[in-house]
Amino acid sequence: MRCQLRGSYWDLSPPDERVPALDHDDVSVFSFPRGARAGSFFHDILEHYDFTAGNSNHLEQLAANKLKQYGYESRWLKTVCRAISRVVSVSLQADVGQFRLSSLAPKDRINEMEFYFPLNSRDTPDSSRCI
Repeated sequence: MRCQLRGSYWDLSPPDERVPALDHDDVSVFSFPRGARAGSFFHDILEHYDFTAGNSNHLEQLAANKLKQYGYESRWLKTVCRAISRVVSVSLQADVGQFRLSSLAPKDRINEMEFYFPLNSRDTPDSSRCI
């Protein structure tokens, strides 16, 4: 769906359905479709990827399966693998310089962690003003 505003067109399709027009040489992670589905896609890869796998084909196989599962074209494979590789290899502490996700073995990480915000019964009426 498009609407015209002062001579310009605005794309009003849901964010997950927006697919940027790309040249064959212009496939960057910043061109990847946006939205909740894309966020879930990357989250799913990071949740199941062994960060210590290095240059093995584990990431490529995982990303290829997830692209298919989430309905994205296979042309994104190299872009996704490159982006994930960068994420896990960047230093997370500038002053230390050695802490990277790639140093975390699967047994040393928590993929999903529950958390709770305690609410006392006397706080509930006050909390309702925030809603």
